[in-house]
Formats: sequence, C-alpha cells, structure tokens
Amino acid sequence: MRRAPAPGRAPQPESRPESRPESRPESLETRVLLLLESGPKSKGELSRGLGQKEISGQLNKVVRQLLAEEMIDYTIPEKPGSRHQKYRLTGQGRAALAKGPGRDTL
Repeated sequence: MRRAPAPGRAPQPESRPESRPESRPESLETRVLLLLESGPKSKGELSRGLGQKEISGQLNKVVRQLLAEEMIDYTIPEKPGSRHQKYRLTGQGRAALAKGPGRDTL
C-alpha cells in the first residue's frame, strides 16, 4: 500500500531512463531560431510560439545574444526600438540550424 505524500509536497516521479523522451531538451536559442525559420517574427510572436503568455526576460536575453552572434537581425535596422520591429534569420543562423542534432552548441 502506497502512502500519500506529506501535505504541501508533490509526489516524486520515478526516474527511469527509458521513460524520458530525450536526454537534453532543445535550448531556447534553438527554439527561437526554429520559429524564425518560417519567416520574420516580433518578440510577441516568438513568445506565443514558445507557449509563453508574455515576453520573458529570458527571451529578451536570448534575442540580444542571437543578435550579437549575428544569427538573427532586425527587419528595420535603422529603428531597433520600433514597435513594428521583427527579427529574421541570417545566413549564419540558417547554417546553425542545418547542422542538425548538434544544434545545442549554438
């Protein structure tokens, strides 16, 4: 007979290696690049595509990092703060996606 978990504590899942779908989830950077593969998107569109309700600080950080690494660029480069700003993949970003399973080394 199993005991119920103590109040306020969630039951711990059993850890079976074969029950895990993947050992390492895709990084946020890779997920953003994959979303941009279909065309330019705003931060709000990226956030919704990632299943978030709002634009997170982590998403802002990743977008800045991808811009610095030249994986993505602005659709309106002369106005980086524009409310109409969107982001698109660069050739370098496409090449990183084409690498396949080893993408988490972006």
